[in-house]
Amino acid sequence: MNYNTLDYKLAVDGNLYPVIKIDLTSKDIKITVDDDQFTEYLLDNSVTLLQNTGVKDKNGKFIYDGDIISYYKYELEIHYHIGMWCLKDNDGLKGALGMVHPLDIEVIGNKYVYTGGSL
Repeated sequence: MNYNTLDYKLAVDGNLYPVIKIDLTSKDIKITVDDDQFTEYLLDNSVTLLQNTGVKDKNGKFIYDGDIISYYKYELEIHYHIGMWCLKDNDGLKGALGMVHPLDIEVIGNKYVYTGGSL
């Protein structure tokens, strides 16, 4: 992970954009994304800020909050809960992300991007 750049994504209207700037200098939190136009959004209920977990999947892709991963025959969502990254499905929490080997998981989507899946 490169700590010289922001490592967040912003979910807006079913799309994910890399965050390039977070402005905390005013009352409203403004987030600028790299969407070819460098659009600025206010952090409110219409957008969701997604943090990088610091873990890569078997393809070397970073895993973010809200990502859907394939773990053997299971599809699980990445969720931050009480100080740690967890795996969950429709029945609830299943364990910690740190308890699975990264070579056994693959990012297949994100809950904020509609793909027609079950989660």
